[in-house]
Amino acid sequence: MKVVLSLCLMCLLVAEASARQVVVQGLFKGAAVLTIDGQQRMLRNGQTSVEGVTVIEATPKYVVVSFDGKQQRLGLSQQISSSFQETSRDEVTIP
Repeated sequence: MKVVLSLCLMCLLVAEASARQVVVQGLFKGAAVLTIDGQQRMLRNGQTSVEGVTVIEATPKYVVVSFDGKQQRLGLSQQISSSFQETSRDEVTIP
């Protein structure tokens, strides 16, 4: 019984450790100021944070970040978390 509880606790800790929240605080040519899981980081193009977030491209208008195997384009003050799911779009054609 104790082994099962220990395994469940370890699974919860691993799930918590993999959760990421990224908030864009500042944008510059070639760099971005991001808050990642509450820690502010300034990352340049191609640089990866200790949390595993990589800045692919930063411009004064947007930043493309990569984490958890996905790339996202974000503007100033936008945020994203690892639980992000793109919404599906229904298409209606009127003849």
